Amino acid sequence: MIMNNNSLKKIYNNKIKELILHNHLYFDKSKPKISDEGYDKLKKEIFELENKFPFLKSKHSPSKTVGFKPSKNFLYQMFLAKKI
Repeated sequence: MIMNNNSLKKIYNNKIKELILHNHLYFDKSKPKISDEGYDKLKKEIFELENKFPFLKSKHSPSKTVGFKPSKNFLYQMFLAKKI
């Protein structure tokens, strides 16, 4: 099946949106909805699309992201650890 650039962009952007959602659920809410294996598979699919079609890369790509902002829960736990 041959896809045009718009179809590829749509698939890629949907995968990026899904990854952003799972990052939010895991890192901010501490309520993951996907297994580690599923998360890794999703990232791999994004990287493969970017390698095969470099025009797809966006500023939201996991290849351009390093780490995440600590969640409030994490910061609170760090605060408690220092008080003990």
